[in-house]
Amino acid sequence: MITTTTKSVCRNLAALLSAHGVRRAVVSPGSRNAPLIVALNRQRDIALTEVVDERSAAFVALGMAARSGVPVAICCTSGSALLNYAPALAEAFYRHVPLIVVSADRPSEWIDQADSQTMRQCGALSSVTKKCVDIAVDASEVVGDRLVNEAVLSALQEPRGPVHINVQLAPPLGRIEEAEVRPRVIRMMEPRGDLRYEQVRALGEELNGRRILIVAGGCAPSPRLHRALGRMASMPDVVVVGEPTSNLHVRGLVGDVDSLLASVTDDVAESFYPDVVVSFGLPVVSARLKNWLRAAPESMEHWALGYDSLTSDTFRHLTMRINTDPAVFLSQLAGALKSGATNYRDSVAGAYLTAVGRRNDLLGRMPWADFMAVGRLLRLGARKGWDVELSNGMTVRYAALFDNSGIHRMSGNRGISGIEGSTSTAVGAALASQHPTLLITGDTSAFYDIAGLASTDLPSGFRIAIIDNGGGNIFRIVANTRSLDERERFLACHKPVGVSWADVARSYGLDFFEASSFVELDSVAAEFAASGRPAMLVVHTDGPESAKLYQQYFNNLKQ
Repeated sequence: MITTTTKSVCRNLAALLSAHGVRRAVVSPGSRNAPLIVALNRQRDIALTEVVDERSAAFVALGMAARSGVPVAICCTSGSALLNYAPALAEAFYRHVPLIVVSADRPSEWIDQADSQTMRQCGALSSVTKKCVDIAVDASEVVGDRLVNEAVLSALQEPRGPVHINVQLAPPLGRIEEAEVRPRVIRMMEPRGDLRYEQVRALGEELNGRRILIVAGGCAPSPRLHRALGRMASMPDVVVVGEPTSNLHVRGLVGDVDSLLASVTDDVAESFYPDVVVSFGLPVVSARLKNWLRAAPESMEHWALGYDSLTSDTFRHLTMRINTDPAVFLSQLAGALKSGATNYRDSVAGAYLTAVGRRNDLLGRMPWADFMAVGRLLRLGARKGWDVELSNGMTVRYAALFDNSGIHRMSGNRGISGIEGSTSTAVGAALASQHPTLLITGDTSAFYDIAGLASTDLPSGFRIAIIDNGGGNIFRIVANTRSLDERERFLACHKPVGVSWADVARSYGLDFFEASSFVELDSVAAEFAASGRPAMLVVHTDGPESAKLYQQYFNNLKQ
């Protein structure tokens, strides 16, 4: 406990600066930054120097940081005081000196409102800083801590340089209290190529005896990554979760985490929490997985692998960024871990085996629905060894319900997850691939990007399968839209009346097929696959009924 400012954002900021190696701060007086000065002054291992003129203060800090080689903070009040830092920051930017600007600001609702000492501070120094973060007056500690960590890590990441942390503060500003200050520190490792032996050993020792959950988002197929994860998935302390677009088919993989989490009680789900999550790849699709991990005990750690300039705290437990190739890191880590301390893998594997059995039984008795049609199409792609592109919305989610091990490569636009370019992206992927490419898409996504079919170079091996279910079915499934009166008229976005998919296919030179049942789909699948030209297969389903069956599936998993 320490006696410090009542502003938790300020005291956490000071503690995080200290944790990242800041030992000096140059402050200039003001009322708005008073809580920041109090927090910095009462952080025992940070020494303060007062310089009234902000222009001079920044150059003093520049000299300190350049000579010592460690980051130095500079702190000012709101308004034009900030702009006086510009000359020193320009020098620091081009000298690669890590200065950390901490500016106090008024709440955003008072900017441009003729209030005293206010201006547009966030981004005012963007041309001479590596990063600017703006901490809102009502930001939670989780968000505030992440932003401070992100800014400081950016300052320390090569090439080093200045960053700007803008802190919005509202009165009262001068109150003091006793507080326990325990912000979440996010570490960073930047190995160049392979990790050094000492680094690997230290990380292995840190993980030994702990339950490890590896979460794989979308990524390209990698033999080295596959071997590393295959080795780790065999360890008693490790569980590997992979989504369809992760292109992983290792023994022991939990490939349908939604069905697993939906099939167990809350108590069992809580017993599956790991000590450490290690993640890599594109953003995770599964909302169940994300929400489950976000609710984990505070003690759970999250290590994020990959080259990224952002500090993405997806699960709200991020403790380390490791900027390296995941395949390299995991192959080295696999050799450093000792196995046998826990039975984590077996406890999860038993529940997953039960969930998969229940899933297969339910799907085996499921009537015609859009997700069942997707399963049939994926089976066709697996038999043929095709590349498969998945559009956004429900298609990419449906894919997790089925075995995709025979598919050559599966991908989709999961960076931002929009629907606007799924067809065009799939066409581009087909043009760059030596394998036939199947795009599985919904009718809304397909119609939105229909111009993607206009390419004069459309390869003969290109296949597009459209789930024609009367508009975006995701709006009939997610809780925040499925009960709205406006759902069908304004959200589901039905295909325009009078538009025929057969006419669309002919206008773009595609062979056309359609199916409205399992029997019809099975009967046209071979001809669709064997067509000597690009081909379109439209699968007609009842959207509202499919949405109901999909929800019933997850409800029935626990019974």
